[in-house]
Amino acid sequence: MLLRLLTPLLAVTLALSAIACSGDDDPPAPSPTPTATTSSAGASRTPGATETAARAQYCKDLDSFKKSAEQIKNLSTKSSVDDVKKIKADLSSSWDRLKDSAKTVGTVKLDRLDAALDNFEEAVDDLPQNASIQTTITSLLLPIAEVVQEGSKIEIEGPCP
Repeated sequence: MLLRLLTPLLAVTLALSAIACSGDDDPPAPSPTPTATTSSAGASRTPGATETAARAQYCKDLDSFKKSAEQIKNLSTKSSVDDVKKIKADLSSSWDRLKDSAKTVGTVKLDRLDAALDNFEEAVDDLPQNASIQTTITSLLLPIAEVVQEGSKIEIEGPCP
């Protein structure tokens, strides 16, 4: 019975691993980005420098988000609901940073991933404190799968190499 419950978690874990490793060997896809200028007291930065800095921050925040998402792989039969809630908090924090940096890049669409993460967070919040890890994992499979699916789209469509 435990094996049947953990098999879907293994599939999600493999999918998260694929997200974390995707794009490492592929050249970045060209994506149009808006140019921006920043001026301060008559001085201005070149659009290329601003765009490069914004992309670098976005890619850093995307890596942080992926690392937070990979924590799901550490769930086991010895985990607790508190462990799941800590993962949710870490994921939420890194997600907020990613959304902020995505605004400065301007070409990344995060609406669907945002909705998937909202569903995941709601599912975690609805867990009873005394729920078994098997029940927890089973109830989170669909929300985790949605996050994985939408996260892989961001990886493919995003501006990071």
